[in-house]
Amino acid sequence: MLSELDRRAGTIALEGFQKIVEGLLSDGRMPDRAATVVRAVLMACLPELDGTARGRVLLWLHSRKLLPKLDLHRLDLRGAVLGKTDLSGARLAGADLCGAQLQAADLSQADLEGCLLFGADLRDVQAAEVNLRQADLRYAQMQNISLPGADLGAADLTGANLYLADLKGADLTGTLGMAPSRPFKQGGR
Repeated sequence: MLSELDRRAGTIALEGFQKIVEGLLSDGRMPDRAATVVRAVLMACLPELDGTARGRVLLWLHSRKLLPKLDLHRLDLRGAVLGKTDLSGARLAGADLCGAQLQAADLSQADLEGCLLFGADLRDVQAAEVNLRQADLRYAQMQNISLPGADLGAADLTGANLYLADLKGADLTGTLGMAPSRPFKQGGR
């Protein structure tokens, strides 16, 4: 559990990050050269934040439509609290979302290729046509997740709880750890 001093330091880091990014925006848009600066600031800022604040950073960037401009490969978003949020279309390929709380979020058409989602909470997520190719979903809580048309090719689902998951039309080519005895919705595997 974080102390009050740790929480305050995280809040200050988050506010500083937002001011830096706002200063780099030109008419609400991020010039291409500024994306490198924003990534560097993210790399420095995120270790100081708890999961809730990490989630707020991601939501703030998404709300300003800045995520597609940023290279989030291997960015540390472990434990991010993003439940019940709309991240549809977000570009998070390769990000580290281990232990993230994404329950009831909308990840439809998001790019999560190669993401680390080990132990993440993905219960009740809407994720139509999401790209989870080569994602590490080991031990993820995926009960009642909706993945119609999703790309799970070569993803690792070892130990993942897929109870009542909707996998209709999902590409499961090369997927690891699928337990054929688990019940799935709507004719899923």
